[in-house]
Amino acid sequence: MNSNTHCHTASVGSYLPEEVITSRHVDDRLNGLRYLNLGRMIENITGMKESRYVPKEVQASELAIQFALDALKEANGTADDVDTILSTSCSRDVTEPATARIVQSKFSALKATRVMDVTNAAILS
Repeated sequence: MNSNTHCHTASVGSYLPEEVITSRHVDDRLNGLRYLNLGRMIENITGMKESRYVPKEVQASELAIQFALDALKEANGTADDVDTILSTSCSRDVTEPATARIVQSKFSALKATRVMDVTNAAILS
């Protein structure tokens, strides 16, 4: 995009890791605390019945690339069509460089000129 005044989302992608963790799995894993039924307690409070597990050796940038590939497939695009990369994950590959910059490099999105991490922060008043 050449315009500084307009932007649009061409597509949205998604990626879910394969391994599913259910509330029953959490209860079984915390066998010593079984009387708490922590997994079912979380399910009752949040309504979340399952989550996904990613092995420690998998980096946030690798998940982002899977997401980006899905988004580009939906938009019939390539890495050359990407002009902005924002990483909003609370998980980073490393502190520096930014995970978005790592994604740009691994993904060969060399035309992206706006590349940054946007993470959570708290301000005390």
